[in-house]
Amino acid sequence: FGHFAQGLPALYETSLVDVSDVCNAVGTKYGGWLPTGESIGKVNGAWRGLPDFLVPFPSHWRTDVFGQAGYTKANLETWQDLLDYAPKVKALGHPVGTAVSQTSDAEHTWRSLMWSYGAAEFTKDGKAVAIDSPETRTVLKFGKELYAHMEPAVLSWGDVDNNTYLQSGKGSWIYNPISAYRTIEKQNPALAKNISVSLPLKGDKAQICSIQFTVYGIWNFSKNVDAAKQFLLDYSDNWTAEFTASEGYDNPFLKDHTKKPMPVLGTDPKLSALQDIPSYIQAIGYPGPATKAAFAALNTHVVTDMFANYITAKKTIDDSIADASKRLTALLAQYK
Repeated sequence: FGHFAQGLPALYETSLVDVSDVCNAVGTKYGGWLPTGESIGKVNGAWRGLPDFLVPFPSHWRTDVFGQAGYTKANLETWQDLLDYAPKVKALGHPVGTAVSQTSDAEHTWRSLMWSYGAAEFTKDGKAVAIDSPETRTVLKFGKELYAHMEPAVLSWGDVDNNTYLQSGKGSWIYNPISAYRTIEKQNPALAKNISVSLPLKGDKAQICSIQFTVYGIWNFSKNVDAAKQFLLDYSDNWTAEFTASEGYDNPFLKDHTKKPMPVLGTDPKLSALQDIPSYIQAIGYPGPATKAAFAALNTHVVTDMFANYITAKKTIDDSIADASKRLTALLAQYK
């Protein structure tokens, strides 16, 4: 059973077969697993899912628009760079934009901002709520300032809307997997020439992006467990063809597959920097483990609700954080 971005192994631990034999064999064959892969696939010391691929969130930005606004760096480097130039590119008729809604892209974008400034939902051991902090107040204020230079529609965007906004020619920046750039590359080569794809943005504490991912598990009520395990073993040998077919979208969890030059990315000057993505990614639950409570918080949109409540002035900063804290505390109690 394939599961995208929502935490199958942790949430369904008691309904999944222990696939440690499969994952250990695959890891041994291909140089070991990235820490994010172990965090997602392992639950209480046992592998409950085989991590297939991860999807990072780099910046997509219009070099022509930012250049016209006076930006001179080769890459969009920091969240502060983005905030500094957001009013300037908006004045040129090309606002920045990214989802602030109950959608997967938004969840990973705003966590990336939080983690880069030292804010987090949970403590390092995953056993306590950490959302009520000065760092959370910093990122909420940052988000409110940035939203002031976006269009209100971002509050109701779905996962496709980051992409379509950049495709429209109006948007000057989104935080999104490279699917957005790949589509534009095919449909509008002239626009694609003016789009740069940069590594995740830096905050004042770190340079981190949250990730989407696909993981495969085997239900313990299956009548075909042995066949399913063999399928996963065989499937894991097909990664190079999978990565090539995805045009660099399906990034690897296995260390040997990250060696340079990687297929696709290693031969594309515009995307070659993304070969370094393993250095900048963290799994849900960071800086702690990818627990049931952490994935439940993702799937019930605690983070995006907190940002939306504050940036729209629906709630004060204290009330927005208090609401998030209450919900996170309830999830910890539910998933002891």
